[in-house]
Amino acid sequence: MTFGIIAALIISVVTYMHTAEQFGASPEGDHLTRIASSPQYHDGRFRNAGNVEMQMTLRGGLESMYEFITAKNTSPSQPLPTAFPRDWNTAALPDGAYAVTWFGHSAVMLELEGTRLLLHPMLGP
Repeated sequence: MTFGIIAALIISVVTYMHTAEQFGASPEGDHLTRIASSPQYHDGRFRNAGNVEMQMTLRGGLESMYEFITAKNTSPSQPLPTAFPRDWNTAALPDGAYAVTWFGHSAVMLELEGTRLLLHPMLGP
């Protein structure tokens, strides 16, 4: 009985992940042509530029965690350079105006009604 429920749950999740729009689709047309022109694209898939192991074993994961915890000299020796467009204004926006600033990957700042919100999945649930 329990095995059947677990199997049904796994099949449901896998089916959902393969059919739900938010998980994307295989590229085609111009999108696939652009992707295929990347130097990282070989044999129908992307390859990492460096020697990066993507499939971690338990032992490899523990070794990586140990390296992460015991790493030395992890701060830059001088401040990292930053640049903003010349017209970037840090002052509050006029009433009714809003701004969205994308910082890269999944970090976004929303500016609404005089309030700034920094959003990133690592900042909370």
